[in-house]
Amino acid sequence: MSDTPIQPRYLYTIPEVAQILRCSPQTVHAMIHTHRLPAIIIGNNRYRIPHQALRDFLHTPAVQEEPPCDGI
Repeated sequence: MSDTPIQPRYLYTIPEVAQILRCSPQTVHAMIHTHRLPAIIIGNNRYRIPHQALRDFLHTPAVQEEPPCDGI
C-alpha cells in the first residue's frame, strides 16, 4: 500500500459543487454565469469547477453591506 496522501480532486461537476455548497445545481450554474465561481467549459452547458476556485470561494470572507443612512 502506498504512503502517499489522497489528493483532492482537481475538477468538480456542478452537482458535486451543489452538494458541497448545499444549494441547487441551478444556483451553482447562476454563480458561474455571474462570474462568482470560475469554471472550465467542457461542452454545451457543461462545466467543471477547479478545486482551487471552489476553495477560494469557500474561504473568501463575505462582504457586508453598510446599513442605509436614515437622513441624519
